[in-house]
Amino acid sequence: MLEISRTVESAAAAKDEYVYHHDPGHGWLEVCTAELIRLGIEGDITPYSYRGTGGLSVRYGFDDLSYLEEDCDMAVFCDAKRALGEDVKREYRYTEDTPIRQLPSYSI
Repeated sequence: MLEISRTVESAAAAKDEYVYHHDPGHGWLEVCTAELIRLGIEGDITPYSYRGTGGLSVRYGFDDLSYLEEDCDMAVFCDAKRALGEDVKREYRYTEDTPIRQLPSYSI
């Protein structure tokens, strides 16, 4: 299990708007990995998602981001947030050739 500082936990807990990256073939929701841990779902995310920064936005003030694939992992995340009464708003960003596909597969 990753150790998380109180600052990271606070940043993860405060988010309700997320960037949804998509290209011509697929989409990924950008979330702070610490938030996956806070929600207790870090072990439920599949290797079809990605982890890292890939030169993309670093909205949280640190680099440990996960990109949850749209078919399964994004729903796991959204369901966990909604179960706690937390909202999930999306800001859509389209890119023809996203660097997300070059990131390492998600793993904890």
